[in-house]
Amino acid sequence: MSRAQSATVTFYSLIFVLLLTIAIAGCGSVGGSNTQPPQTPGSVTATLMASPTTITAGQFSTLKWTTTNATSVSFSPALPTVDANSLPVNGQSAVTPAQTTTFTMTAKGANGATATATATVTVNQVPPTIQISAQPTTVASGGASTLSWSSSNATSVTIDHGIGSVAPQAGTVKTGAIT
Repeated sequence: MSRAQSATVTFYSLIFVLLLTIAIAGCGSVGGSNTQPPQTPGSVTATLMASPTTITAGQFSTLKWTTTNATSVSFSPALPTVDANSLPVNGQSAVTPAQTTTFTMTAKGANGATATATATVTVNQVPPTIQISAQPTTVASGGASTLSWSSSNATSVTIDHGIGSVAPQAGTVKTGAIT
């Protein structure tokens, strides 16, 4: 073998060893961190997602879940209109929470192992609105008027000038003498 051929073989051998060293080092977690524990055969995993994650009161969000090696799943709070004894280990359900709610799913495997996952649905409340009118709108001193109103998303309605609390959804009331 000539000196040039020997140098070429040595160069390619060094390149091969360098690439092999880099490939082997890349297989470990050198320089990084692995935040998930290694999976063992038969371990139970659970994933739960909400879509959309933010709704307005009265709207719905869909919870979607997947598991591996689970034989059953349960939810807290319980899912509406779903038989807790027949929940699929992978599935979805529509929810309409009245307030911001964090759903927790627990997946259980045949060996008793469990995994949990959570998803939060944020609920924005709708502000109340009210429409009110008076008939007649102009009265002479000592006269009266009838007030009519309707509201939405109100839990209480109070009219001042001595009338007080009234039905929150809608109603009419005659005023006393206006001076």
